[in-house]
Amino acid sequence: MHDRSTRSPAIYAHRGSSIMAPENTLPAYEWSLEHGSAVLETDVRLSRDGCLFMFHDENLERTTDGSGLVADTTASRLKQLNAAAKFHRPGDPVARPWCVSLLTLEELFASYPTVPITIDIKDNSSTAADEVIRLIKRFERYELTVVGSFFSEVILYLRKKAPEIKTAALIHEVAQLYFGRFAKIGKLAKLEKMAKPAGLTSVKKEGDPTGSFQALQIPMSWYGIRLATHQFVRYGQQLGYDMVYWTVNDEATLKRLQQLGVDGVVTDRPDIAQRIFNAS
Repeated sequence: MHDRSTRSPAIYAHRGSSIMAPENTLPAYEWSLEHGSAVLETDVRLSRDGCLFMFHDENLERTTDGSGLVADTTASRLKQLNAAAKFHRPGDPVARPWCVSLLTLEELFASYPTVPITIDIKDNSSTAADEVIRLIKRFERYELTVVGSFFSEVILYLRKKAPEIKTAALIHEVAQLYFGRFAKIGKLAKLEKMAKPAGLTSVKKEGDPTGSFQALQIPMSWYGIRLATHQFVRYGQQLGYDMVYWTVNDEATLKRLQQLGVDGVVTDRPDIAQRIFNAS
């Protein structure tokens, strides 16, 4: 758990940085660690032949010189692509000619054996979950890795198969935690109505063994509901959770979150966050 006595939130590097270096690449992770990041936040997708790459999008076009779906591309072909083909750092008068290979999760774990990493599984696939489990076990990263996904089925599968691996709360679990304080006045029923159109699973019932999570990594708001409030931050912390918010790049919001006493912020600008937090 983040040491709250330091008062400054831990800096979670969003894809290393998707602004200051080519996202989800070694240069991005190196840059973020040099600028005060404590945790690396990453995305993973499966290649056609079952290798997990650090990649956010379903398609290759936005960031690389390739085209098509990651899922339709072999690992060997992905390794031939330039992960920084479309990258241009803001403020640089001339585009720097970056040439960076796509990174696998195995390579990331090998490169940073002692750095905490939070993983977002982008594929709605039990195969992706199985490969994450295999690599966490191989590198014995149980205490250093948290796994999340917007696909509840993937996380519920992972929890059942490897309960020793830490997972982030699913959005409906965050909502249950938020509205659970007000269940007596009927807001939990309202939550169920909101969750179903959004494609979310039902709120976890008491005693559900698949409902455990160890981390709260959440947006500033959800469906217009403010999650970054003094009351909710304290409530989550009293229950033993680190309260981590994403994705925050502007100075005013970073300062406000620090004043709220949150445990971490996910940001593309670790340099700005480091300057603000160190100044306090």
